[in-house]
Amino acid sequence: MPRAQILIIREDNQRGPEIQDRLAAAGYGVQTLTLPNSKSLEEVAQLNPDLILMDISIRGKIDGVQAADMIQSRLDIPVIYIMPNQGAGQETLQRSRATGPFGYIFEPLDAKQIAGTIEVALLRSQLEREIKESRQWLSTVLHSIGDGVIAVDEHRLITFINPVAEVLTGWNAEQAVGKPLLQVFSVPDGKSREAIVGTLNRAMTGATREFAGTTHAILRSRDGEESPVEMTVSRLKQGERIVKGMVLVFRDITERRRAMQEIRQQASRAEALVQVASQLNKQIELDSLLETVCVTTNRTLNATGTAVFLLDPKTGTLENKATYSEVVLFRAFRGSRFELQRSSIESLVSRAHPVAIVRDPPDIPGLPYISLLSKLRVGTLVITALFLHDELMGALISAFAGRPAAIAEDDVALLTGLADQAASAIANAELFEQVRAGRERQRELAKSLVEVQEAERRHVARELHDQLGQALTGLQFMLESAKKAHQQEAARSTLSEIQ
Repeated sequence: MPRAQILIIREDNQRGPEIQDRLAAAGYGVQTLTLPNSKSLEEVAQLNPDLILMDISIRGKIDGVQAADMIQSRLDIPVIYIMPNQGAGQETLQRSRATGPFGYIFEPLDAKQIAGTIEVALLRSQLEREIKESRQWLSTVLHSIGDGVIAVDEHRLITFINPVAEVLTGWNAEQAVGKPLLQVFSVPDGKSREAIVGTLNRAMTGATREFAGTTHAILRSRDGEESPVEMTVSRLKQGERIVKGMVLVFRDITERRRAMQEIRQQASRAEALVQVASQLNKQIELDSLLETVCVTTNRTLNATGTAVFLLDPKTGTLENKATYSEVVLFRAFRGSRFELQRSSIESLVSRAHPVAIVRDPPDIPGLPYISLLSKLRVGTLVITALFLHDELMGALISAFAGRPAAIAEDDVALLTGLADQAASAIANAELFEQVRAGRERQRELAKSLVEVQEAERRHVARELHDQLGQALTGLQFMLESAKKAHQQEAARSTLSEIQ
């Protein structure tokens, strides 16, 4: 272990050799410096000793006490005062005690006193430096972590608050230190407040050897902003049973709650889409399916009315195929024919953004049926495109009467999924309609073929009957003529049998 370096500061060099020799003999590295000297503080910094022996009797512009105070405060080097034979005045002693010296050495010098005082001072300096480093490390950690930290004493008065806690509570450290905990850590809800008080009471009793309490509450900051927090309470103990205070570690769980809510909403949307898909896939009648799509969309959005428009590829227009509303004024238009140009829909929606929200539609120039929308006092239109294989096949249009409606992102996401399911179901239903129409045409063709074949058969039979009748009539006439021509009775009898 390297020997300690000691610096002796005297007013002159006449009084230094004795103590210098004793310290060197004891194995210390010794250096000396005289005051007053304008550059003395810089020289002390360059020498950087482990300990300074300061002559308390130094006089001048800067005396020994002032020099010791500057050295300890600026350079953090421990100081021991050397007291002269004649002693020092009471005022000087009081001033010296205020500087926090590491000891006093009295003249006449005693080797044991010098050695004991110096070793105690060096040990104390080392321990204080380690404590200071630990505190700095702990302070850095507490100021760097993402959680709020508040420490309180046994009276529940705040002794420490870190920057995150300052932000969450709205109290800075200067304002919060010394205040009661629940004045700064404000919980407006009565039940939550009682739960926290109970947790603090259990922590302070010290009834159990180990304690860790966690609770949730709504924290109200000094400016009135509220946020959900998760709080953990730990004890500060002296020995086994004496509780000297508590440390509260808390964090804002707003984002966590938002994430959990989003997960639940996504699960709910997925479940809703599964139910809608199951319901739609069970229906193969196009009219019934379109009605179901209207009802489902309208109730999902809580809209005033909803209509399904399907694209006619031949004309390039979208025609309403089904409507639904529980409002009498809207239901009056059920069965009415409306047409929209494909370009009008494609100007509002795309495959990447299939949902368009149009607010105050009567005020938008060029929008179809503006007078009707104004009459119905429609404040919002939600247009959801129906795409199949990236090709527009139709649109769901929901109308909201009155003031513009608030359409949440969740509603848009649900509409997008519902539109995809509806487009597939409508395509399947249209395919089924085509197959059924084909089968019906096939049955009609088969029936027509049978009728044609039967008519042809009858025609052929009738012609054969007519020809055979004519032949038989001619034969009958020939036989009758032959019978008249023959005079013999036997021949005439034979011809009669032939007839």
